[in-house]
Amino acid sequence: MEFFCYNAYMKKPKNLSLIIIYGPAGSGKTTRADLLHEELSYTAHVGVDHIKRFISGFRETPSHQEVSKKVINAMTAEYLKNNISVILEQGMSSKEISVLKDIADTYKAHFFVYRLDASQDILSGRVEERTTKLNKPAIPKETIDLLHKTHAENDYPNTKAFDSGKIDPKEFVSSVLGDLL
Repeated sequence: MEFFCYNAYMKKPKNLSLIIIYGPAGSGKTTRADLLHEELSYTAHVGVDHIKRFISGFRETPSHQEVSKKVINAMTAEYLKNNISVILEQGMSSKEISVLKDIADTYKAHFFVYRLDASQDILSGRVEERTTKLNKPAIPKETIDLLHKTHAENDYPNTKAFDSGKIDPKEFVSSVLGDLL
């Protein structure tokens, strides 16, 4: 079956791929995943924020978070099963990344892991700006600091790390494209 790409500049990864972009709140995961998604044809972009919106009255409770993660894993598996690469962006632990690695291995997909981080001041500023812009409840600075610490201590092997406070989103995308194409 042949596919037509409307954007002549879009590129198809040379191999089926699962691309993980993780980091704390405010690190730029969604911004970079959106830009990467615009560059790649036949690639799905999945993130926990997308999935949480399907649950009316979503709350940051363990049960809602767990359901969202299970849905993400199932969606990722289904896309890979159908030969569609996946960009997955969310905050996650190395254990959660290991589960995704197993899914990638099941479908013989190449597995790429990128961790984004920035200084706590930058993360706090971005989260505050986003919550104001989207009229969301504020996230306490203590929570942002805890997430930053947790991610800094929770690295997955063979991860490429980027300081999103120092690298432009387009530079990040160029680097990832260099790995995929």
